[in-house]
Amino acid sequence: MSTWILDVAHALSLEPTRFNVRGLALLCLTFSFLAHGVTPAFGLRLQNLLGVSKLLVLWAIATAGVFCLFGIPGFSVDPHYEAPNNFAWTKFWEGSTQTSPNAIIVASADENSIRSLNGYTYVNQVLGEVRDPVRTVRRAAPLAMFLVTITYLVVNIGYFAAVAKVDLLSSGRIVAFVPSPESCVMTFN
Repeated sequence: MSTWILDVAHALSLEPTRFNVRGLALLCLTFSFLAHGVTPAFGLRLQNLLGVSKLLVLWAIATAGVFCLFGIPGFSVDPHYEAPNNFAWTKFWEGSTQTSPNAIIVASADENSIRSLNGYTYVNQVLGEVRDPVRTVRRAAPLAMFLVTITYLVVNIGYFAAVAKVDLLSSGRIVAFVPSPESCVMTFN
């Protein structure tokens, strides 16, 4: 959330000082609490609208990346930009700091995988508010897991198809990182 707050501050032409970032975070959290506390129906509709919007944007990004991969006209990489060749086996591991997985890399990957599934704990916390929780979870959980898994898989394929290896390595970002709820609290540290 802190990265998102910085993006909002930049979009509003605000200097991302400690006070401005915390103020924006407080406004966002206050709005969320009021939306869900005062008018739960509106809060739920807004949450669903934002979720669907996020999936639509991700699918637009994924589609553009896959079109770039297949060389569809209008979706090619700018000629002045290094053409990515990230799927060639000889370039796939280029720039990697490790030639073989060690315990730290495996533990870090395991930790990130476990944290990405934190949403299931929140499902169990709110099941008391659902009319027919067993039927809802049986339908919604597999559908949500399928949609999100396919979405992020295709987004990653599109990302690797459109972004050069040099930019991937120098960006400082982890591809397809799903932030945990704890990162939202880090804004107030």
